[in-house]
Amino acid sequence: MRHRRLVGYGNVTLLDTNYNVKHVVCPDFNLTIPNNETHECQADLHEFYLTDRNTFLVTAYNATQTDLTAMNGTADGWVFDCLFFEIDPKTNEILFRWSALEHVAITDSHEPLGQTGNASVPYDWFHINSVTNMGDHYLVNSRHTWTIYYLNSTGSIDWRFAGDTGGDFGVLPEEGTFRWQHHPRAHSVAESIFDLSLFNNNNQALDNSSSHPTNTLVYRLPLQPGDGSAAPELLRHLTNDPPLFADSQGSYTPDLSNGNQLATFGQVPFVKEYGPDGEVRWTGCAGPDAESQIYRGFKEEWHATPSSTSPSLVVLPNGSEKTGYYGYVTWNGATDVSAWTVYVVGRWRGLRKVGEVGFRGFETSFEVPCWATSVQVGAVVDGTEVRRSGFVSV
Repeated sequence: MRHRRLVGYGNVTLLDTNYNVKHVVCPDFNLTIPNNETHECQADLHEFYLTDRNTFLVTAYNATQTDLTAMNGTADGWVFDCLFFEIDPKTNEILFRWSALEHVAITDSHEPLGQTGNASVPYDWFHINSVTNMGDHYLVNSRHTWTIYYLNSTGSIDWRFAGDTGGDFGVLPEEGTFRWQHHPRAHSVAESIFDLSLFNNNNQALDNSSSHPTNTLVYRLPLQPGDGSAAPELLRHLTNDPPLFADSQGSYTPDLSNGNQLATFGQVPFVKEYGPDGEVRWTGCAGPDAESQIYRGFKEEWHATPSSTSPSLVVLPNGSEKTGYYGYVTWNGATDVSAWTVYVVGRWRGLRKVGEVGFRGFETSFEVPCWATSVQVGAVVDGTEVRRSGFVSV
């Protein structure tokens, strides 16, 4: 996937639980790409969502000539028309297409035009970064209009949930406004109401007036706002101490299987898991702020055994005195290894099994017999040895 001004052109690859490639979808959406660039595959990087009907949703950015005089631009300006497609991964058939330009006014954008709006740098007025399905409807997020759109099966907008005004829902609850948001997801969908979570960036480097601490929000909303429907209810408002400020990216999952919550913070490369009450249970960091980013993060139970790789074994001297050796074994991607069988070869002995070492996390260490000239290990899964490493000399 090539990244260009936060826009991507690439393919979608689906793997099985042995990390074998099952499907590669390389869509050609007939896009216009700035500077006459061409890309064989044109799926964008912002969203790939597997639906409950065995299809997937993917975003795309199409450079489109548009009148920008309403934004103090030129009549022959250029914008990114934000699209999404629903695709059958088995046949590559496009089942549905939606265009932001066909349904939303450019003047709804909060993104400054600045020096953009030309053929080389189109105006990113909408910035689609999330799309999911809700039955036969779609939930689409626009970062730059501060709005989440609920579309019917034809693509028409049933309602807007706007972060500054509430959109079709009216005034938002106290502490319930949002801006530049990411990763809205529906939960507990019932006949007339559902819960909506989102990652509220709440600030943007181009907007000096909106430098606020980033937070996460969960609302309870009526499926169809209108006279007599319940007003939006703010269920959760999760903050951080000290505060974090994420200009872009980020994700929030309020309903992990253990009852906790998970958030990632975009270009601030933190992952945080919170208890149900919002207390931080653990924090991880992917690297220095200027060098690492986490667009989205997930925590799920995953079971897999690689079919095309083998365990990696390293044998090193035991400390500076070199009085013996230790082996260190890993098998990246293998989730269900319970133990390692240790085999050694000596100068006057053939290959022998000398013991079994219980799995001790990502890297397991063990002592190598003093008479060994080479070492090999085997991964044990469900009581059966499934794969061996290569031999390593001592």
